Parts: sequence; C-alpha cells; structure tokens
Amino acid sequence: MTRTTSILAAAASLLLMSAGLAACATPTAPGASSGTPAASPSSETSAPADADIDAAWLGGGTMIAVLTRGSSTCVPVPSDVGYADGVLSVELSDPQAGQACTRDLVLRAFAVVAPEGVDPAEDLEIVVSGPEASGSVELAGVAGLVPSDGLQDGGVPTAGWSTAEGVIALLTWGSSGCPPVVQDALVSAPGEITVTLAESPADRICTSDFAPRVTLGEVPGIESGTAYELVLQGDGLEGTRIPVAGVN
Repeated sequence: MTRTTSILAAAASLLLMSAGLAACATPTAPGASSGTPAASPSSETSAPADADIDAAWLGGGTMIAVLTRGSSTCVPVPSDVGYADGVLSVELSDPQAGQACTRDLVLRAFAVVAPEGVDPAEDLEIVVSGPEASGSVELAGVAGLVPSDGLQDGGVPTAGWSTAEGVIALLTWGSSGCPPVVQDALVSAPGEITVTLAESPADRICTSDFAPRVTLGEVPGIESGTAYELVLQGDGLEGTRIPVAGVN
C-alpha cells in the first residue's frame, strides 16, 4: 500500500498527541466516572502484564487505533512500531518518572501509522509490549477501505469499530491537548449512530499543534453485523457523516 509523505509525517505528531493527552487533557472513555479521580504516581496505575488489548482500523486503513486499559490521563506512548511476517509490533515508552495519573481504569487509545506492507483487507495480529500494557489482539481485515490522508484532506475525521464490544474509535485532527470528548453515542436510525461531542470549556487551554486524536465511544443497542454511519454533533463537526469501518 502506498503511503503519502504527509501520512508518514503524522507519525511524529502521534508522540505529541499522546504526550498532550497525558499532560493537559482528561478524556472520557467507556466506563469512566463523571467525577475527577485523585491523582497518584504512574507506577500505581500501570496496567498488569498480559493486559487486554483492542484495536480498530482508522483513516481507511492507513492508521490503527490501539486500545489499552488504565488511567485516562496517562495514555501510553508508542516508541517503536514494526511489521514483519503478518505481525504488527508496538513497543511502548517507559512512563515519565513521577508522572501523576488519575486512579480510574478506563479504555483509552492512541494511533499508529500502518507500516508499509500492512493490508487492511487482511486480518492483522497486533502485539503490544511495554511497562504499562502487554498483550496481543487479532484485528479482522475490512475489504474496500479507501485510504484517507487526514492532513491533505484538511483533517477529515474517520471512524472504525474496535475489537472491544460496542466501542467505536473516532479519529479527528486538531490540538493534541484538546481532544474531543464523547458526551453520548446512540443508535438514532437503522444503520445510523449519532455521536454528540461535549462542548469545550471557554477557558480550556489548547496546544497549537495539528495532530491526530483518537476518541472512544461506547454504543449501546447495536445490531451485530450491521454496517453503521456516524452523524457527528458538536465541537465544530455538526452534521458530519462518516462510515464506521468494519462491523461489531
């Protein structure tokens, strides 16, 4: 699969994205409480070995969301991504010393650029290793995906079903410090899911970068095997319609 220069350049932005999420954002993820959990050293919130790993296709197969469980404010940062013999390997960076993390345990996600040779139409084994999460998952291939270049397309959002039941991954572009937060995600018509994004506080301080952000949403009452389209509301994306890659 051919990768454009801008997509490859997005790999550098991913590190900024993950760092920004950990430093100045508190995203909502499936299972997160509405309150503000107390912070603690990152060593107390590290995911156990052999943790559950989930994944989703994004950007028409040009990117992959990797989902882990842990503190919502300390999203893992990938340090190395490789592909060989049909296996995508993702190595995570060591957590920052003394980093304060909330004590919640939620699904959170980061995105990686799919290396050359990855075919989104084929099943992909993903192996994650690192101090905060370690495990593997098989991501089912999806035929007919059209590669999307988020930078050249002006930051067009994309979405995909994750391997976690009923959970969608939404890829948007903008400040890594101010990712969208899903207020609710509900089936609004046959084959249609309305995702409402929470309005950002007026005094929220955002970084000035333009990076990919992954936001998760749990959708109740979906029909297994049905193709869905998202209708986005809020956060400047009112009325935007995007197909959800794959089925849940």
